[in-house]
Amino acid sequence: MLAGGGVLCSIATVLLHTHAGLGLAIAIVAYVMVGFGVGAAGTSLLVLMAKRVDDRRRAAAATIMWILMIAGFAVTSAVAGHFLDPFSPQRLIQVTCVAATVAFLAALMAVWNVEGAGRPGRAGGPVTRAADRNGSFSEALRRVWRDPPTRAFTLFVFASMLAYSAQELLLEPFSGLVFGFTLGESARLSGSWHGSALIGMIGVGCCAGRPALRLPPSMDDRRLLRVGGCALVPGLCQRRRAGLALRLTVIALGVSNACSPCRPSGR
Repeated sequence: MLAGGGVLCSIATVLLHTHAGLGLAIAIVAYVMVGFGVGAAGTSLLVLMAKRVDDRRRAAAATIMWILMIAGFAVTSAVAGHFLDPFSPQRLIQVTCVAATVAFLAALMAVWNVEGAGRPGRAGGPVTRAADRNGSFSEALRRVWRDPPTRAFTLFVFASMLAYSAQELLLEPFSGLVFGFTLGESARLSGSWHGSALIGMIGVGCCAGRPALRLPPSMDDRRLLRVGGCALVPGLCQRRRAGLALRLTVIALGVSNACSPCRPSGR
């Protein structure tokens, strides 16, 4: 569903220039497919991880999964941006088809026989918990939603992902309209942003347990890093042709976004 929706998105983008009505109709169907695909794939993956990974390893597994997702964004943006120049509608569809096919085959190989027989309690084997009982989804949702910390964390994740996605929607059109970036250059710019976020996440993970590398308790690491990265945007982006300044700003913003969850206590 997700791969097919992505291919249809590229087709709809091309059709919008020649057949606006048909292109818009296909775009609506395509983005609905993308939404369903992302939700179905992501939710199923989280459930699979929660079911197959032991409780003591679940936090580490979730961290690795998130880091690899950001790494996938960075690599895909950089590679696709390289092959999109010089741009043509046919090249856009071809690159999208190749990316969708590779992603689908990689996912297929990753989950192949993953739910096969294994030794209970071992990595890769089924893990049985008392909480694994039959029940409807609505009952499980009500039970979880009644827990105040879980409800607050859910709302926090919703707001965070909304902001994360909205920033990505603005970045590429802004670089093209204001700085004259080509489609491939703007895609590579997104790759730089995701790559710098990945570096920031790994850096926080490596430094979290080192008290000597953290700021004094009187200083808020999270606020300093976030505000410092965002403050570069209005200053550097005033230079219309400063493509290098824009790239440096995006890299700094990516690192700052990744580092923003850190606390003076290192948690």
